[in-house]
Amino acid sequence: MKIIFAGSPDFSVPVLKELTKLHDICLVITQPDRPAGRGKKMQQSPIKIAATSLDLPISQPQNIQDPVFIKSLAALNADIMIVSAYGQILPQALLSLTRYHAWNIHASILPRWRGASPIEHAILYGDRITGISIMKMEKGMDTGAVIHEEQILIGTNNRIELTQLLSKIAPRAMLDGLEKIQLGKTPKAQDENKVTYAPKILAADYKIDWQNHAQHISQQVRALFPRAYCIFNEKRIRLLDSVVLQQSGPAGQISKSDEGLIIFCKKDAILVKTVQIEGKSAIFWKEFYNGHQDMIGQFFL
Repeated sequence: MKIIFAGSPDFSVPVLKELTKLHDICLVITQPDRPAGRGKKMQQSPIKIAATSLDLPISQPQNIQDPVFIKSLAALNADIMIVSAYGQILPQALLSLTRYHAWNIHASILPRWRGASPIEHAILYGDRITGISIMKMEKGMDTGAVIHEEQILIGTNNRIELTQLLSKIAPRAMLDGLEKIQLGKTPKAQDENKVTYAPKILAADYKIDWQNHAQHISQQVRALFPRAYCIFNEKRIRLLDSVVLQQSGPAGQISKSDEGLIIFCKKDAILVKTVQIEGKSAIFWKEFYNGHQDMIGQFFL
């Protein structure tokens, strides 16, 4: 098939590489280069880097809704458009531009976790299963019918680990979806009674509230890894792992065992072995404790 591919992050690279082996990628659309890091150097998206290495044509529109740009895409006479975490909302004119329409690779089992952060929300809310949905794109946010899905167990994976696992199964899911599309299979409409939403993660979401139960806080640490934090001595302390303990104490109070720091929650407690002080590298809990031996009995805020 002749494919227009739109994507930007690392997550989308395996799909692009696999599609290139079997199909004709007539254009790769990705986000414009942007300044990043402390030096604010211009940085290419991972998809642009991959497309360049594969010698594929690349376009980086500032505004994908530009009528002139859309007209240039129509001239390609592509069979299908595939979208994977591109980063801009596609206009209706693009969705029906190609013979087989536009299809999205979504990182959840729809209709659960429509929206911008499905991976984080699946972990945060304690889901047992997630996966990849190949969805026909339409005007609504992730509302289209699903032609194919692949499921995996979440287990104890954090956000980065689960993203990598989903990235690995996405190519096969997309290829199986393409086969069904070409065969004229009918995609399955989503059950509107089972819809949940995964809005964009905001800065305030990273702050730990010790009035929550330990299970929820442990899921927050994994879901927002490595950025979930609390405050101690007016500095942000990122918690990089956690295990739920059935222990009780005042919410936020710090204790310890031979295995790590213990922080009490509204219900139960969490055990933490690795932390990161604001502006510094991650350290083992004992190193942190040795520098703050008066912390036992004090509180994380």
